[in-house]
Amino acid sequence: MAAVNVSAGQNVDEYKPTTNERKLIEALCNPENRKLNVTELCKVVGISREAYYRMFRKPQFVEYYKRVQFEAVKQNAAKVLAASIEYAINDPKCHQDRKMILEMAGLYTEKVKQEITGEGGGPIGVTVIFSDKMRPPGDA
Repeated sequence: MAAVNVSAGQNVDEYKPTTNERKLIEALCNPENRKLNVTELCKVVGISREAYYRMFRKPQFVEYYKRVQFEAVKQNAAKVLAASIEYAINDPKCHQDRKMILEMAGLYTEKVKQEITGEGGGPIGVTVIFSDKMRPPGDA
């Protein structure tokens, strides 16, 4: 997918991003930048880390950014779908392209496994209390 052109006339919503905000969104929407960390991304855009975090503390900017990303994916959906079908047929184990698109659209996040342990890494005690109506059949 090509980089997204975030122009002032783009009808995403009423928010008017600054020049640096538009540059940041364009960089974030460019798949070539997906693996960059914040420092590297800021260098690409020409802003400081402080400016980056200041922008993402603005709820209006965050909402605008999400909508631009969604529109970019939506505009290219037919091409992405055709490419995905081709790759799924030719190499079904290769799924990173589809995963990236779903991440960009905010429709997929990595599965996170959390384990909870008791004191000293031991088990956690669990007590289950059944009312008479909830008691399993045959349980006294």
